[in-house]
Amino acid sequence: MDKILQGFMQALENVVTKDEFLKAWEGIVTQFKKTEATLTEKVDARLAELKDGPPGKDGKDGKNGRDGKDGRDGRDGLDGRDGEQGPPGPPGKDGDIKDLSPEEIRNALELLLGDDRLKTSAISGLDEAIADIKQRATRVQTPAKAYMIHNKDVSSQCDGSNKTFSVGGTHFGIVGVYGTQHPIIYRPVIDYTITRTGILLTSAVSAPESGQSLVIQFLK
Repeated sequence: MDKILQGFMQALENVVTKDEFLKAWEGIVTQFKKTEATLTEKVDARLAELKDGPPGKDGKDGKNGRDGKDGRDGRDGLDGRDGEQGPPGPPGKDGDIKDLSPEEIRNALELLLGDDRLKTSAISGLDEAIADIKQRATRVQTPAKAYMIHNKDVSSQCDGSNKTFSVGGTHFGIVGVYGTQHPIIYRPVIDYTITRTGILLTSAVSAPESGQSLVIQFLK
């Protein structure tokens, strides 16, 4: 303020004309207004601080609260509708019997029933072999006695479930067993065991179906 008055007094000393005095006075008034505005702003700010108090420091973070209990499971929703059926796929290719293994061919043949099963004529040379077995008669010489080989056609006993076959009486040994159903030539002990009146097929082979041929060679 003293500087302002000093400036004012200095201006008065140098005043020569009325206009110069007025300009100097306007400058002093303007400077007073600026000073008043600045002081008013500072006073208002200070009064606000005294009223509300100075800003406090941030407090420490609080501890986390305990976890709440798990909620109950919701109910199952309704089942959705079945989707529409898709278009049919392209037709498959016919299989080639050349691609099958011998075991697969055998298994497929054993599943055939009745008239669908293979005939003896379908196996090359089988009819002739069976006929030769039936017609052949050979004597077997033993130290005590000579026995004759007999052929017994037991095909009538084949029904798809029977595994016990009789030659019509007692015998002195089984020479061989032959059929038109796998295994064609039956293996002793493995495919059949010998009974007092014939043979009993084991679990290694299936029972011959109706229409199949089975011939037993035996000694008597």
